[in-house]
Amino acid sequence: MAGRRNNSVLQVMRSHAARWVASFVLGTALARLTGCSAVRMSRAVLSATAFDCTILGDNEMGRSVYGVAVGDWNEDGRQDLVFSAAETRILTPYINDGAGKFTRLTPVVTSAVPRGIGVGDIDHDGHLDLSVAHARNNEVYVYVGDGHGGFFKKGRYLTGDSPFDAPLADLDGDGNLDLVIVNESNADQSGLGRVSVLYGKGDGTFGPALDLRAGHYPAHAVIADFDGGNGPDIAVANWDSATVAVWLNDGARQFKLAAEFKTGGDLAYSIAAGDFDRDGRVDLAVTDTRFARVYVFGGNGDGTFSRKQVLSAGTGVRNVVAADLDRDGWLDLITANVFDNTLSVFRGGQGGQFAAADVIPVGRGPRITRVAEFNGDGVPDIVVTNQNGPSATLLLSTPGHGRSCPALEHRDDQSGGDPQAKER
Repeated sequence: MAGRRNNSVLQVMRSHAARWVASFVLGTALARLTGCSAVRMSRAVLSATAFDCTILGDNEMGRSVYGVAVGDWNEDGRQDLVFSAAETRILTPYINDGAGKFTRLTPVVTSAVPRGIGVGDIDHDGHLDLSVAHARNNEVYVYVGDGHGGFFKKGRYLTGDSPFDAPLADLDGDGNLDLVIVNESNADQSGLGRVSVLYGKGDGTFGPALDLRAGHYPAHAVIADFDGGNGPDIAVANWDSATVAVWLNDGARQFKLAAEFKTGGDLAYSIAAGDFDRDGRVDLAVTDTRFARVYVFGGNGDGTFSRKQVLSAGTGVRNVVAADLDRDGWLDLITANVFDNTLSVFRGGQGGQFAAADVIPVGRGPRITRVAEFNGDGVPDIVVTNQNGPSATLLLSTPGHGRSCPALEHRDDQSGGDPQAKER
């Protein structure tokens, strides 16, 4: 299956190679500052909200910036950031001054390739901690926070091959955070991957793994209550099999596979959850990297889902998140498009339907996106890692016209994917 996955990715890259024009580098207007630097352009992205674009940490986060997590590391009431750099093998915290300007703290050196980051108070000391998936040595590390922005390794847990994601949630309702590990390259004798659940002890450590059999090459997980039953459930996007697997929580530390369904695409990568149509049931959005699409599924309230809409995103679409960016009461979708160097913003509306994408140019190779309020205006902002930057792009909400990032690369086809995309 590894051969098929690699061939699929190569086909995607080759199929779009002829579309690229030569990229240009950011000029002196992006001169690196201690905190950040900015460039002025003029495109309003949403009718009610535009964004000021800031390049954060240009060349100071390490190489191949992958993951990002949000939390109040120094407990001053402001949302801070931490980034994982896979090639350089460091975690870099940034502290927010409350106006959306960030100060870089001393990086945490890891011994492996850090990817996805989970956040929560694992040891009940009142400070936020991190769970970090480390790909090369097949482990998840726990880093405890000191309440001042520092993190220190407390423990490590063996996983399957190449852990990709490591979110935290209280799955059994005992007040302790539990760990969900998505083993992206793991395959048992059946050829199927697995997701591991480790129940927290409340002291910063976790018990033995409960393994859930997934599809081929699970990539990302989302945790939400899909059936209104026994607590948080788990859904995973399986990249190579282009499926979504959904496990329901029985409330007794066991999970039952409720559904595994095809997305309709070819390479299912990222998954987001939310009540898109406001019917009281959790829905899903899943990206497809092969066809540059987002598949939207309506929740039936029992752990099953029905496809509702297919959206055209940018080429190489990766991460998807759901948030109400324009504060109209409807969740919006934001995707990172790694080959286009853009974000796609799909505005949600009546009946859970999403409009065609607004496109925001960002840095090189945008990968993982998070939404939080960074500058004290009460309006959601966006941060996205630029894997090939190496940097992150910070998009601060602003009324009217914001300062846009310069477009780095353009395609001949600006449709955001196959313009004839239809459900099939």
